[in-house]
Amino acid sequence: MSKLISTFIGFFLGLLVPISFVFIDLNQLKMEIEYSNFLEIINSQSIYFFSFITLPSISAAVFFLLHTLYVNQKEAKEQQYFYLNILNSVTDSIVVADKKGNIIISNKHFSDNFSDKENISALIPQFSSEMEFFKGQQMEVSLSHKGYFLLTLNEFNQQHKTGDYFVISLKNINDIKENQKIIDEQKLTIEHSSRLSSLGEMAAGFAHEINNPLSIISANNLIIEKLLKKMKLDMNGEKVQRIFKYTDSNQKTVLRITKIISSLRNLSRDSGLEPFLTLTLDELVQDVSPLIGVKLHNTGIKFQLELDNFLETKVYCRPIQVSQVIINLVNNAVDALDEIESPDKWIKIKASASQGFLELYFMDSGKGISDDLVEKIFQPMFTTKEVGKGTGLGLSLSKTIIKKNKGELFYLKGAPNTTFVMRILLDKRTSLKQVS
Repeated sequence: MSKLISTFIGFFLGLLVPISFVFIDLNQLKMEIEYSNFLEIINSQSIYFFSFITLPSISAAVFFLLHTLYVNQKEAKEQQYFYLNILNSVTDSIVVADKKGNIIISNKHFSDNFSDKENISALIPQFSSEMEFFKGQQMEVSLSHKGYFLLTLNEFNQQHKTGDYFVISLKNINDIKENQKIIDEQKLTIEHSSRLSSLGEMAAGFAHEINNPLSIISANNLIIEKLLKKMKLDMNGEKVQRIFKYTDSNQKTVLRITKIISSLRNLSRDSGLEPFLTLTLDELVQDVSPLIGVKLHNTGIKFQLELDNFLETKVYCRPIQVSQVIINLVNNAVDALDEIESPDKWIKIKASASQGFLELYFMDSGKGISDDLVEKIFQPMFTTKEVGKGTGLGLSLSKTIIKKNKGELFYLKGAPNTTFVMRILLDKRTSLKQVS
């Protein structure tokens, strides 16, 4: 309805009021309704003449103002909806709060995610204590179960009923964090692969250089034994037995060195394209035992493998990758115990089976990991070791490797000693009944 029509209606209604009173007077005076009588009544009382001039004008003005007010309110409401729709279309959470943290208005994204919050300080404790410092700044905040957000705080000088207020933007950066975690893990994988490649080249060189003299030592031992047997000596004599003891010790040492070099070469191969294989737990352990022995040498740490009932249990995994994780977990335990003053240091590996998985428990005599560190130890690039020591496979990459092997790696909370659990798939042909 246009302003002109509203004004005309007001004018017409204002005109009807004095006309109605004239008709009432005509009726009371029992005069016929004629134009001449109508004019006579109007001329007889000046109030009628005044009313015919003023009331239509006043009524038209009132209707004009009412129509203008209605149009302005409608436009204001449409503008409010327009700006609110803009706010609601933003994927970030937007909220307006006063200096006390009371929420004045928020967009739909904020209401859907934080509907139970009436005061922004309950959601962001830093708001009250640090808002002056962070005005116009951006900061990363962790909001309990909601994850990580990028907070932007801007102050408005426009006066509100409670004073100046703030516009707060919360941008969810969980995906960015997750992508950064993936990038960090890929970076660690590349660095680790590079180190393994270098180690593999070194191991190959060592093997070539060491195997020849080892072969000569082994051959010489056999020659000595054969010569002794050909000589007419008392084979049970003390001197002969001592010679056999030394040659036997030499053979065992040669075999040990050969196993260490072989394990080093196997574990340093690029495992990126390694296929899934079925093998026994015993075969898996045999690959890593020589290297574990080297790490534990002269540490004073007792090492126990309590796997007797599970050695013939068949698992389905990528052996090199899983072996690398086993070595890393043992190395971590050795490094951790190295910082502890105790006469009784030990590392144990136990096994059990559950729901299609073989569970390996890596335990040491440490008293566990604090709750605040448990949340961080599986993050990429995190280490508690000194500079130069934290360069191993890392728990983050270890967890990723076991996950790619369709298993799990986690810290066992509540255990009396430091315990990590690695779950790897049992071979499909192995039943839990066979395992037990």
